[in-house]
Amino acid sequence: MKIYEFFSDWCLAGKGYQEFYQKVSGEGTEYVRVPDPNALRVVLENGKLSVQWNKESRTADMVVLAPAIVPAAGSEKLAAQFGLTLDKNGFFTAENERISPAATTVRGVYIAGCAAGPKDVPQSALQGQAAAGLALSSLVPGEKMELETATSCVDENLCSGCRTCLGLCPYQAISFDETKRTAAVNQILCKGCGVCVSGCPSGALENKHFSNKQINSEIEGALP
Repeated sequence: MKIYEFFSDWCLAGKGYQEFYQKVSGEGTEYVRVPDPNALRVVLENGKLSVQWNKESRTADMVVLAPAIVPAAGSEKLAAQFGLTLDKNGFFTAENERISPAATTVRGVYIAGCAAGPKDVPQSALQGQAAAGLALSSLVPGEKMELETATSCVDENLCSGCRTCLGLCPYQAISFDETKRTAAVNQILCKGCGVCVSGCPSGALENKHFSNKQINSEIEGALP
């Protein structure tokens, strides 16, 4: 059996990928680089399939198309229901790709596998185990949920009601109080990341234990 692999970009970054590539290359698989995949054409000639590009071609008994992966249908609706964020390609985003790749900005909601982007089987299995572990760790009988202490708070006297912070908060912890016409922070959802504090145009938001007054006092205390 002769196998041809047509590709435009090749990346062998995973553990064991190079060894796998060398193994299949030695067993008769031929890799053909086509810089522009749109140039590929599959036509039927004399009962055989012909893969053609530019002035070259290869004949085959069977052609398998491996298209790029796209987000599952309904991802936008699901993200809106749970208050999750999507990346520019429409996949669910993790709280932190390096530190916490299976957690989201919504407590109790975890992601794994191709929900977060294209992955192979080992990567999907590993992230699935991480998500399961996070879910189980939050279901320990008798364990109390610990809240952040350095959460953000709103000075209602300074808040202009511009609602800028509502779109900045990655944890959906800020709402708008229609009665007071000011922003309100949910202390349970807030993680104290400080994004809203840095983005507030009126300076009405500040982090508990990390206010400008406290930080300036620490700086003055550290100076000789």
